[in-house]
Amino acid sequence: MSILHYILFFERVLSACSLASFKPTYMLAPYSTTKAGVRSLTAAFAMELAAHKITCNGYAPGIVDSPMWKLIDSEMGKINGLPRGENFSAFTSSIAAGRTSVPDDVAQVVSFLAGPDSDYVNGSTICVDGGMFYHI
Repeated sequence: MSILHYILFFERVLSACSLASFKPTYMLAPYSTTKAGVRSLTAAFAMELAAHKITCNGYAPGIVDSPMWKLIDSEMGKINGLPRGENFSAFTSSIAAGRTSVPDDVAQVVSFLAGPDSDYVNGSTICVDGGMFYHI
């Protein structure tokens, strides 16, 4: 049975992308590349599944204040010699909203994409980044 057979039971496909899927991140080339692949797959599924009344969208968090970023900061420090917290600060200094996101910021976008208010949204990836990246 193909993946399409399983997907046809749903009305929504949601993909966890990343801001790195739009803007590759220093020292995170494999992560950026795979997240860009997820974003592209989401768009391709959106085209294929629209005929079945299934929407496919992604959400792309920026910097989320979470244990993952503490690990990234620490591992980057091993490579570039910056002390703990400095890599995190360098990445977060460009957030227009003036703060990092928290998991609830991302959860609210996921809730929107999973619910009826997004019925006409298809093939999009929404950045949840507080204004780190602007694409036009």
